[in-house]
Amino acid sequence: MADPDPRFTTDPVGSLTDWQHWVLQYLRELGPDHETTLTARLNLAYQRQEAGDALAAMVDVELTAARCLSVLGAGHPITLAALAHRANLLGVNGDRPAAVAALERLLPELDHYLGADNALTVTARYYLATFRDWTNLALAAAHAYEALLTDYRRVFGADHPAVGVITDELAKRRTKADEDAAVYRDLNADFAASDLGLADDELDAEQVEQAQHDAEEFISERAHLVEAVDDWLDEVADRSRRLGPDHDDVLDARRWLAVARMDAEDAVGGLAEFDALVSDYTRLFGASAARTLKLRSERESVRRR
Repeated sequence: MADPDPRFTTDPVGSLTDWQHWVLQYLRELGPDHETTLTARLNLAYQRQEAGDALAAMVDVELTAARCLSVLGAGHPITLAALAHRANLLGVNGDRPAAVAALERLLPELDHYLGADNALTVTARYYLATFRDWTNLALAAAHAYEALLTDYRRVFGADHPAVGVITDELAKRRTKADEDAAVYRDLNADFAASDLGLADDELDAEQVEQAQHDAEEFISERAHLVEAVDDWLDEVADRSRRLGPDHDDVLDARRWLAVARMDAEDAVGGLAEFDALVSDYTRLFGASAARTLKLRSERESVRRR
């Protein structure tokens, strides 16, 4: 049994038994914290998942990711691979919200340290698209899958197995987006006629065109809501790296991230962002500080809307 290529991939060569032997070999020869050993443990976890034991894979990845963070640091490629694998397994094991939260925080780091066209970065975007709740955001989902399909073909080639899956998902999202758009156009025409005291068929051509234009504008705005969340996630990550987590500019970006989540109908995520921010304001400025009280008030205001 020849030694494998020690790099982590999302499709490592070798069986589950092979990787069990290789992990034991590297533990003996290199020690538990060597990069090759840690990478082999990730590949073992992948093979456990492929064999249908996603829970055992989760245990392996949790332990390996924690060790990578401690030994290699947050920006190391193996650490990033471990965190991406962990996020995917959270979703596979049924905790989709946790998977989405982990991937949203991780993707700016993958993009920063590895680049947007790195295979792991593109794969993590696929994980995120898979686990996100697109219930009321079909056009946003279509945009996400369109970009993902283009990048998968460029990075992995048109024959990659995931390309077919993404293509099917894109077709479903486009169909749903078209259905939603038709509903919005009809509703907007109804509202326009009602406002004018007319029946639907009494609108003239110009009024119908304006109603459809307003509907398209509304649909387009909704499609950009998730993109705004991702933009603020990138901004928070960038400012945190440059300025430190407690800088006022970082706190301000986190507030806008919370607002963006609420606008995107992610009430759970938005309130969680606000709660974390209130906790940090309390730590930094005190519970009775004017800015802390103002943030608490804003949190309550968005919660009730």
